[in-house]
This record gives sequence, structure tokens and C-alpha cells, in this order.
Amino acid sequence: MLGREKLVMRISGKLNETAEFEMIRLPKSDSLEIDLVDLTLINSMGIRIFKDWVHRLGVPELRFSYCPRIFIDQVNMVSEFIPKNSKIHSFYVPYYNENSEEEKNVLFVRDEHFKLEDGEPMILAPEVKDSKGQAMEIDVLPEKYFAFIKRF
Repeated sequence: MLGREKLVMRISGKLNETAEFEMIRLPKSDSLEIDLVDLTLINSMGIRIFKDWVHRLGVPELRFSYCPRIFIDQVNMVSEFIPKNSKIHSFYVPYYNENSEEEKNVLFVRDEHFKLEDGEPMILAPEVKDSKGQAMEIDVLPEKYFAFIKRF
């Protein structure tokens, strides 16, 4: 849309007691996308620090992309971990094949692999195969892992 500015910020590494968001100065923007592709850990102190910071941003449109499982788990468990105006644009879903013991993290993208239809999450899971061509299965409880879709 013409005239709307979008800013992208990447958070990488560990979200723990050493995380420092106070020194970050973001320019005024209509939209902020937080890319979490390189996030490797979240602990309880990191949750508190991140939650306080993200709620003070005051950005009209807040979008999260490339969310790892550790982030989605917190969104599902911690009340108001991210603001209500947030949207999860993409997130990783763990897959597993018991026979080959192979694991894969598959990126689910809004409107391609998941959406909200009549207030209910609709999952359009891709067919995923291991290195031998065997079908892999989603390695989480879908009703719990995908619960955030109703809210974000």
C-alpha cells in the first residue's frame, strides 16, 4: 500500500537475561516485522524482557515471521506474550519419521498452510517426506501447537 512504511527487525541468538531491547531505537513505522529465524533459546527472564519490550512498541501492525517452535510454545503458554494486534505470518512445524528417525522443521506460511476460517484454525499441512521418500508426520499435538492461530 502506498505511503505505508514497513520495518523488518531480526532477533537472533538467545532470548535470556542478557537480552537488551532498551537500547534499540526504532524509527516510527506503520508496520514492524520481527524475523525470528535465528532465535535459538528462550528462558523465563527472556520471556519477561521480550514481553515488556514488545508491548511498549506501539506499532499499529506487528508481524512475526520464521517463528521457531520455542517461540510458538511461548505464544501458546504465556498470557499476552505478544500484543493482541500481532499476526504470526510464518512458523516452523516439526515433522518426524519413526522408521528413519529423521526430523525436519517445515515452514508454514499464513494463507498457504494455515488460516482462520469461520473462527476456526484451518491447517493445510504439506506432505513431507524423509530422505528415503517415506512420509513424515507432524511431531506435535496439533490442537495444542496450532492453538495460537485463533488469536494471532
